[in-house]
Amino acid sequence: MKIKILIAILVVLLVQYFGFERADLTGEPSINQASGQTSIRLDVLRWQNRIILVFGNQDTNLEAVHKVFQTQQVNIDERDIKYFLIGKQTLGSGPETFTQQYIQELRRKYGIDQNRLTVILIGKDGGEKYRQPYLNLIEIYREIDTMPMRMREMAQPKEFLEKMMIDFNDPDKWGQWRVVNDGVMGGISQSDIIFSNKGTAIFRGTLSLENNGGFASTRTDPTAYHIGGYSGLVMRIKGDGQRYQVRLRIDDRFDGISYRHRFTTRSESWLTIRVPFRNFVPVFRGRILTDVPPVSPEQIQQIGFLIADKQAGKFRLEIKWIQAYRQMTPGLD
Repeated sequence: MKIKILIAILVVLLVQYFGFERADLTGEPSINQASGQTSIRLDVLRWQNRIILVFGNQDTNLEAVHKVFQTQQVNIDERDIKYFLIGKQTLGSGPETFTQQYIQELRRKYGIDQNRLTVILIGKDGGEKYRQPYLNLIEIYREIDTMPMRMREMAQPKEFLEKMMIDFNDPDKWGQWRVVNDGVMGGISQSDIIFSNKGTAIFRGTLSLENNGGFASTRTDPTAYHIGGYSGLVMRIKGDGQRYQVRLRIDDRFDGISYRHRFTTRSESWLTIRVPFRNFVPVFRGRILTDVPPVSPEQIQQIGFLIADKQAGKFRLEIKWIQAYRQMTPGLD
């Protein structure tokens, strides 16, 4: 019995010291609750994504490299690329990261010299396709575009390239939401947002016009969405026949300028609504502004929904997902 207890204590100490996680043993993602990051292995991305691994050395500024990748978001998304920049920390294209144990495994597998910068491209089949001691994304794109699988993808052109921003079917992509009602100005409207077991979010409540009130809203906490180069938003929603606004903010402020687009729902009917960014109107506390620039996609930090326009009574808006899209065929917008 004492031996079993000692073994159990030893296992716990090893887990704490080396940071072993479930993903290390099974290949399945595990979530670090403190950071919100998901630890994965490359196996789970096979046949879904092409992978760029950048192993830095002591002279590599991974933050600067990360900014280079962020400026290439459309080209990266178009080619189904996920990237991981590995050094003292791991940066990447999403919330996914690697455990330290798995990083050491990758260094051994690919024979990485810690004193040299190494850039590796891995195909959707899991095989190494390219390796260089420097980073040249144009060169990598050309390499990808000659791959048979990629050539088949390009032979089937899409009208739109879409990037998931918020997916209520995936808890990792819900984001953090808050409610802001007319109580901030003395009103008594009530609302909340709940997450259903059907993979949707439901923004619901009662709009009151009393005490000079008359609006209810919900929005995300500030988040970097990295959608520079995209054309607009597309969202899947089901409403109650009332008129709503989708709103965008390009800063982390509670109050300030927002960009709105009004849309009308159909009672109990799912709709896919596509809105070019140029259709969003800058407003401040309900007043349209004429002296501010159009919304800049790469600066968007908050997304939300609002109901107003004297529509007193109960309301209900259900949201399945929100994506950014890029027009691939000229003239569709």
